[in-house]
Amino acid sequence: MASGGLDNFQITTWYKAVIAASVLVLIAALAAGRPNVAMVALGGFLFGIGQWINHPKRIGFAPGYKITKTSREASAPGLFLEGVGILLIAWGAYRLLYLGL
Repeated sequence: MASGGLDNFQITTWYKAVIAASVLVLIAALAAGRPNVAMVALGGFLFGIGQWINHPKRIGFAPGYKITKTSREASAPGLFLEGVGILLIAWGAYRLLYLGL
């Protein structure tokens, strides 16, 4: 089998947990015909991907040690996805709570 990009996807950070949970909710919402729930889940997914982009993995070496760091470093693509995700979450939540759709 060909090796895909998600073969090593491990939920080790909060934004990867958001991605995984959002995908599950998105699939369930689409199967149940709930477009507003799907919109919120898609927003969560995009926000999580944006956070993942903004937390690049850096590896450094010290004598006898390998240091891995994933501190936040904002980038334009990551911020764009986070913004779109927040807008989708807000719009979907508004439609769910106030319009009852």
